[in-house]
Amino acid sequence: MDPARVNSAAAAARASYDVIAGELNADRDRAVALWREGGLELAQAAESSRERYDWFYIRNPQGRAQLNLLLASDKTLVGSLGVGCREFVIGASPQRAGVLVDFVVAPRHRTAFPALMLQRAGRVRALQSMDLVYGLPGANAAGVCKRLETQVAFELPQLVRVVRYRPYVARLLPGLLAVPAAFALDTIDRIRARAQLLFNQNYGEWVTGFDETFDALWAAVEKRKLCIGARDRRFLQWRYGERPARRYEIFVVRRKRDRSLRMYFVCEQTDTRIGIHDCLGIGSEGELARGLVMLSVAARKLGAGSVDISINGGKPWNRALRRAGFKVRSGRPFFAVMGESLSVRAAGHEWYITRADEDT
Repeated sequence: MDPARVNSAAAAARASYDVIAGELNADRDRAVALWREGGLELAQAAESSRERYDWFYIRNPQGRAQLNLLLASDKTLVGSLGVGCREFVIGASPQRAGVLVDFVVAPRHRTAFPALMLQRAGRVRALQSMDLVYGLPGANAAGVCKRLETQVAFELPQLVRVVRYRPYVARLLPGLLAVPAAFALDTIDRIRARAQLLFNQNYGEWVTGFDETFDALWAAVEKRKLCIGARDRRFLQWRYGERPARRYEIFVVRRKRDRSLRMYFVCEQTDTRIGIHDCLGIGSEGELARGLVMLSVAARKLGAGSVDISINGGKPWNRALRRAGFKVRSGRPFFAVMGESLSVRAAGHEWYITRADEDT
């Protein structure tokens, strides 16, 4: 193909679109309308998109979000990309971060160029006031994001632990065999859990809110070799206590001797499972594993069939999860973009990422 014709076509495509900075209050309604057109609202069916917009874009205590709007040549809105504010700590140094969210392009404009243009412009704008930008793209957005430069990339694994075996065994065995087989597996699992907790120095309980001990736990986390989003009481209260139309349960592990907080798990329960949205803990690999086992026992008592978690927590958490019976089920991509100097400082550090670091 003639290079001149290719360049001419690319120039025409660029001229057909423009990316502008949206105004959070004035552009809310048309952004939400675009989410509906693009199918993004379907993923938020449990809550009003307008309520979620106000909560995430405007009321975040770590800062107001950025809204990027993709306009066609006739100034029609055909795409949007949000950048939520997130406080990160990299090597014990605070950094201002942005998480890319709500990436949507109207169906009739879903070609590679406008999507890439919107992603690229959103990142450039964010990095003018933020130290790093990161994302956890869904399946539809992953291909676009992989075509852009990134300094950090890895798979965020999802791990699952079965706590009631009958639904799983029933898929493999006839009914008459499934019942005794599931009973045997459940019994073995209970015995193993009791053995792991035999000399436990901690206890677990469900609580209804985030108190000052959560700030003490965040302060006690060793951060010198971590890249981690802030998880203080203020953030947790906004992220989980004030999220519209969603209910979360909080399981904490405390030391018996002085009731100090050793770890927490923010969970969302459905009929068949408990999903861990966020967790944080201090102590040895064994102590973390026992905390996970205590949560699994508590989940079984609530009638859940399984517990799942998406986490990149470094070697101690990885080993603790294996010891507690969690197995990798799937994964999704994580990427981060940052300036050269910060990239050098972050090299060699472990990234601590959970679902708390996105907007779901």
